[in-house]
Amino acid sequence: MPLPEAELLKPRNPALKDENDWEEFQLSSVQVRDPKADHLVSLLHADAVYPVLVQGRLEPVARAQSRLLRKPLPRALPLQVSNVTRFAYGQYDDGDVAIWAAGRAGWFKITPARAYKDIFAGMVAAIKLLYFAADMYRGSTKTKGNKSANEIFEAYVKEYPGEYANAGEVAEAAYEHREFLLLSMLRGNELDKPDWKTTDLFLHLKETFPDAHQAMVRKKE
Repeated sequence: MPLPEAELLKPRNPALKDENDWEEFQLSSVQVRDPKADHLVSLLHADAVYPVLVQGRLEPVARAQSRLLRKPLPRALPLQVSNVTRFAYGQYDDGDVAIWAAGRAGWFKITPARAYKDIFAGMVAAIKLLYFAADMYRGSTKTKGNKSANEIFEAYVKEYPGEYANAGEVAEAAYEHREFLLLSMLRGNELDKPDWKTTDLFLHLKETFPDAHQAMVRKKE
């Protein structure tokens, strides 16, 4: 049985107001579950209304982090992080995407278990598409450079050959993760100018999935 986070790790210092200053831990063989239905779910759905359960193996920490342990950690041990409501993500210069789950001790950088690899791959795809679209739209205006949703999908295929066969497959990936994309756009994530809400990709998702758009508007508020 996985050990609760609080049994292995001390809570983070409440004086650390900037989440960028939180400690980082490595969690391997991760699965993210709906604690009520007990099935695998995307971490990108986590929020205060829909907390998720993150299970994995906590890897041994650096010597400088040993003060954060409640007991010695000579090897990786099964760990359970409950009530996860926040996540973070980033993209390295080589294009690789990293995803973190927020626990009481700090950030847990996750790598997936075999059973979770497909869901994790979908999460990575959604994040990459968000970054890519932001790069394509950055500096554009309503009348100049505002590429259509299909142009974004076609450009993605050219930028990342081998990931998708055609623009239609990219569109399907966007539709599958429409809630994450819509909420990210409503919050202004990754793009300041222009406003996401003026871009054709946002308008396309909004018009194609009005119920999802309204749900994300309420969630943002």
